[in-house]
Amino acid sequence: AGADPEWVAAEDAKHAAWKEAWSADTGNYRIVTNAGYLVLKTAGIAMEQMNLAYRRFFRYKLDGDPTPRINVHIFKTRDEYLTLGQGPPVKWSGGHFTGDAVETYVAGGGKDPVRSTDSIRSMYETLFHEAAHQFVSLTGDGVPGWLNEAYASFFEGTVILSNGSVRWNQVN
Repeated sequence: AGADPEWVAAEDAKHAAWKEAWSADTGNYRIVTNAGYLVLKTAGIAMEQMNLAYRRFFRYKLDGDPTPRINVHIFKTRDEYLTLGQGPPVKWSGGHFTGDAVETYVAGGGKDPVRSTDSIRSMYETLFHEAAHQFVSLTGDGVPGWLNEAYASFFEGTVILSNGSVRWNQVN
């Protein structure tokens, strides 16, 4: 987005606490994160790409009308997710869909887990899984729990290519 690394570092420091988290609206989502500007920007792009993929898969609003806007909360750490997430989340979870939000966190260890490729990949696997629950809920109430979870698990292996196309049904 044309931001230089010094600006990003200075602004990320201002948004490191959840109360001051970054926030941005996209066509179908409100992204909220304290995991950094990189996560804010990439999550918005990724969720809109996935929104198109979910629409095709679930045959929902193929005319392009917006889906009901939900929040996407991406916490910097697991501890923040467990203490600040809606509900609060159950301890064994890596993410959840609350009906009006999808929540997860950036996993991983090391000095800077937000910049770790494995941490980001894991976060998106969980995010895509949880966001699929939104579309299952939009398509009707007749989906049994095991099938809802199967649909969501299917999307864990989704990969967004550099040209913006979505490749699904990959090994997660």
